Amino acid sequence: MIAHSSEFENIAIREEEENELEMLARTSCPLEIKLYISRGSMDSFSLVSDAAYISASLARITRALFGICLRRGWCEMTLLMLEYSKAVDRQVWPHQHSLRQFDNHLSAEIFRKLEECGADLDRLFETEEKGIGGINSVCTKGRGCSF
Repeated sequence: MIAHSSEFENIAIREEEENELEMLARTSCPLEIKLYISRGSMDSFSLVSDAAYISASLARITRALFGICLRRGWCEMTLLMLEYSKAVDRQVWPHQHSLRQFDNHLSAEIFRKLEECGADLDRLFETEEKGIGGINSVCTKGRGCSF
């Protein structure tokens, strides 16, 4: 529904952008939805310019859809639109750890371990330093943490 918004009618894929877009889709999009949320880097100026326009419009559209769902009392859809509105604003997918918005300060390995353990912010806040440091040793893929 968002991709078919009238705001995006004038945006077309340029021939010189096709290879870069295909590479971004393979390396930066974990879901079928092809959004800029994955923080893939773009080289083409025209692609960067289009992405800036799309991201500003996308943020506005997702917030509007959130407001509509909230007013109509559609609980599940409201939650979904809130998650995607936050995802657009912070460029972090809803299924990823919220600390990923600080990807310049933490390593990919730390994010992988936090996501495997299901260590959300509330749980990290309540845990002592030694417990957080122990994530490395107690986390195994597919099993929750006992830190």
